[in-house]
Amino acid sequence: MVLSDKSESGNGIGVPAGGRHENPAKGRLGDNSRVQLGGHAQGLFVTGTDTGVGKTMVSCAIVAALKARGVNVGVFKPAETGCPVDASTRRILPGEDCRLLTAAAGGVQSPDEITAYVFKAPAAPLAAAEAAGESISIERVLERYAEIRERFDFVVVEGAGGLLVPLADSYTYLELAEALGLPLLCVVASRLGCINHALLTLRVLRSSRAKLLGYVMNEVSALPQHVIAEAGNRDMISRFSEAADLGAFPHLPAAGEPERRGDEGLDETNTGGANPDGGIQTDYTRLAETAERCLDLDAIVGRP
Repeated sequence: MVLSDKSESGNGIGVPAGGRHENPAKGRLGDNSRVQLGGHAQGLFVTGTDTGVGKTMVSCAIVAALKARGVNVGVFKPAETGCPVDASTRRILPGEDCRLLTAAAGGVQSPDEITAYVFKAPAAPLAAAEAAGESISIERVLERYAEIRERFDFVVVEGAGGLLVPLADSYTYLELAEALGLPLLCVVASRLGCINHALLTLRVLRSSRAKLLGYVMNEVSALPQHVIAEAGNRDMISRFSEAADLGAFPHLPAAGEPERRGDEGLDETNTGGANPDGGIQTDYTRLAETAERCLDLDAIVGRP
């Protein structure tokens, strides 16, 4: 599938993949009643406590592990923002998240195929769409998911930012997860403030109609203070929440980053691996092995 060229009605910084769908009677949300998901395909919705917590790399690790197990696994990123623009055509291209997810799944999908919307502005999807003079149709999002679901036995869906990030008017990623009927895994970046963020997110999930699988701690750095804090953060969240602790994903150095612990020459902001804000670990065999070793993968994916 080919993404549209820049919007004729907007300012050219946001386009829906596959065309624009609106229902004037429903405003920006669209009429979702016609979308029938059906079937018995399994799947997983990966959310997080915030943006930049490591959702994409944890998702990639799970996808790569399933691929290594021989599972026919697909990926879906409902909307991606902060996407690059082709200098010659002005076409907005799928961003890094889409490229990483498709690579983890073995390249059986193209980055264009796994998302319903791409936008240039690095903002929440609703804000990015409005900045582009566009709107997001939840009907279109569900249709794209249904297309992917038809092809695969298991689909990993990655959200954007945190659980209550607006996707469309009066519609957040929580409502989308409920509509898809997929169980949720929450990624928590182990850093200052994460206990409050995690407990708030987990409490919202427990009171929703969505099925919460549990949470995964993501070690955001190899610096000693972060390594020590990770165990404390994980223990504290476990003590104050009934959600299942499904493992801790370790810091993995990105390509070119030294394999070491401690603060010797290691910039705190270069977190790498499955972790936010730094380089990216793209050794999918290593990611798969790490997921198998460090996460309760059977509980997360339901032993497909």
